Amino acid sequence: MGPQGSGKSTQADLLAKKLNLLRISSGDIARQLINEDSEEGRKAWEYYNRGELIPDEILFARLKQYFLSPQAANGFVLDGYPRNMEQAIPFEEMLKNNGKRMDKVILINLPDEVGIQRMMSRISKENRSDDTPEAIKTRLGIYHQQTQPILDYYRRQGILSEVDGSGTIPEVAALIDKNFDDKN
Repeated sequence: MGPQGSGKSTQADLLAKKLNLLRISSGDIARQLINEDSEEGRKAWEYYNRGELIPDEILFARLKQYFLSPQAANGFVLDGYPRNMEQAIPFEEMLKNNGKRMDKVILINLPDEVGIQRMMSRISKENRSDDTPEAIKTRLGIYHQQTQPILDYYRRQGILSEVDGSGTIPEVAALIDKNFDDKN
């Protein structure tokens, strides 16, 4: 978990490879969904284009297919989900009902101004249509408003580990590896 621009996807990918687990990215799945020529895809695009979260009933149904897939039988690294308590509770219930649990949540801390700079740089490098300045600010606002309660929730459960995300990709990966290894 972390704010936009913190490197969540990059670090989740590195961690999944290191642990030989499936990486499930809500952002990747959302982008696949919005590219579909379907009613759900069009509805998802409307929200996503405004920088808002895709409604839970649409995204969770799609994510659940990945959570319960044979590729996730030994576990998975989840990138970008859950983002709020309304997503966390059904997610944890689904895991529990299927004999699984969340082992660890890694929070990549990053100041907003650094995240915004990274996101603006990403616009030109990756040509991501969802990374407009307005959408970035909207997503950061949603992150701060909706994500803090879930971070406190995971902190109380003792599964939240925090790392400084302001370093380079290898530096942040090393912090995650050390933090992960120390508390696993």
